[in-house]
Amino acid sequence: MKRMKRIVCIAAIAAMLCGLAAPAEAKLELPRVFGDNVVVQREKPLNVWGWGDKGDSITVAFNGQTKTTTVPKDGKWLLTLEAMAANGKPQELKVKGKAEAVVFKNVVIGDVWLCSGQSNMETGAGRIAGADLDMPRAKFPNIRCLTIPLRSSPTPLDNFPIEERNPYYVELKGVWRICTPKNAGDFPALGYHFARIVHEATGVPIGLIDNSWGGSVVETWISRDTLETIPEAKNLIKHFDIQVSSYDYDAALARKLGGWKRQVAKAKAAGRTPPAKPDVPKTYTYRQSFPGGCFNALIAPIQKFPIKGVIFYQGINNCVSSGGRPNLYMKTFPALIPDWRKAFNDKDLPFCIVQMTSFGPPDDANEPEQTMLHKAAGIREAQTKAHLKHKNTGLVCTYDLGHIQMHSPYKKPIGRRAARWALADVYKVDGVKYNIPMLESWKISGKRIELTFTKGSYPSSPFGIRVAPKGFVIAGKDRHFHPARIESIEGGKFAASSKLVDDPVAVRYAWGVHPIGNFGSRAGPAAPFRTDDWPAWTDYPLRNVEEPEDPNASQVPTRDDAKSQAWQRKAAQVRKVLEEYEAWKKAQKPKKK
Repeated sequence: MKRMKRIVCIAAIAAMLCGLAAPAEAKLELPRVFGDNVVVQREKPLNVWGWGDKGDSITVAFNGQTKTTTVPKDGKWLLTLEAMAANGKPQELKVKGKAEAVVFKNVVIGDVWLCSGQSNMETGAGRIAGADLDMPRAKFPNIRCLTIPLRSSPTPLDNFPIEERNPYYVELKGVWRICTPKNAGDFPALGYHFARIVHEATGVPIGLIDNSWGGSVVETWISRDTLETIPEAKNLIKHFDIQVSSYDYDAALARKLGGWKRQVAKAKAAGRTPPAKPDVPKTYTYRQSFPGGCFNALIAPIQKFPIKGVIFYQGINNCVSSGGRPNLYMKTFPALIPDWRKAFNDKDLPFCIVQMTSFGPPDDANEPEQTMLHKAAGIREAQTKAHLKHKNTGLVCTYDLGHIQMHSPYKKPIGRRAARWALADVYKVDGVKYNIPMLESWKISGKRIELTFTKGSYPSSPFGIRVAPKGFVIAGKDRHFHPARIESIEGGKFAASSKLVDDPVAVRYAWGVHPIGNFGSRAGPAAPFRTDDWPAWTDYPLRNVEEPEDPNASQVPTRDDAKSQAWQRKAAQVRKVLEEYEAWKKAQKPKKK
């Protein structure tokens, strides 16, 4: 494309030098979601669109089809080709105007999956556990990946740039790349392992579009129009709008220079070279926290491009630090799925929810009081509820694949689980099942609570091996949870109980930031759950916005409450042991003299 424009420019200069009138250069342009090596979606009408001179005749030819249109007044044109079957044979997609033509080479027809979310999706396949064994075998010419350069915008964008940029390494973004041992390391790790399995199982070419952005919150991925319909999100929107309107370059620079001066003084005192004098942007910088910002810059430019489905892996930045707002997430995350289905004009678009992974030190299964305070459980609960609310979604649990830091290197098993879901529920491949245990119902039965899981999920622990289930806790009306014992009743039914809880009313499973839950099936871990609806978290307050008081805040357990409950539990355990010891002593027959 660039070479063609240079040729036209040289021809124009030559004509001027010869005293000839040079015709104006035609402005034929397509969005960068199209390009050499692109995978276009099978079995859906294919939109081809772009920009050109008003009145220009545009012809698109591909796979035996030819369509023509005229560029309207606004310069934006669009043609739609009829749906096509999968075809892994490379072809050319030709777009021609009166004075200029664009040809995209090595185009195949298959399934396009959008890989989105934050850094756990963004992590490259070459930077995870086992990559040294997987990357040399990454030779799949009909798996391709487009990584979109990261942008956030207050308004919807039509296109995205091409660039080589990444916070940690150089990566070519904005162009389709073929899966080779050299390129695959930059593909999203989860997406690569998903694509490899689906491609090998179906024979269909797979295209990945990676627009994930580390540190992004869910509200940035939702359109502003949709966010404004959620009452609980209005203060968040107002908070950022105030930041934009009140941005002061001089004040921002002064804050930056203050820190710089301290760094310079330290460097001089230590005999080191001082850092360069900093600057700040002249205007407000829209980041991956701005409401609707990533939707505008990373979804809007591709929403006319048909896709097969979405794999969304996000959540950490909605549960930690100043972003910790699980109660808000409970309202906003479920809105993401219909919002994107509307954007891509597919009300049944398959949507795989990859549940937030665990991080930090593993929880102590025998000390549940403190571990259950973390907001991570609220994020996972919102993701599970969204899955149960919206049809044609999959839930991939990952809490068993966590790491001490937030970026677990165990992405390959997650890709395999997502692929299992897709093959079972989207592609309907015979013999493949995705039947993770989900709690269906529960009832109190004396001193225990009976739990019924989805029929045919064959729950056990861990995943078919006879080992005692871990990660369950049970509470009475005092809302004090104790480690629970799990017994299998029949089929998918189990009973939870504790010697310290005589009148149980609630059960939770895998409820914490890094839970020690080992319950599940061969398809994967069981989804975390709770049977109660007790207030569990407060959202982090927003600066510069007056928020109403949370009426449930007084019921949310604190760290002091957790410490007190832990001591009470330990004391009760000692009393129970002593009681059992006394009962044992009485049961002993006296020895004959």
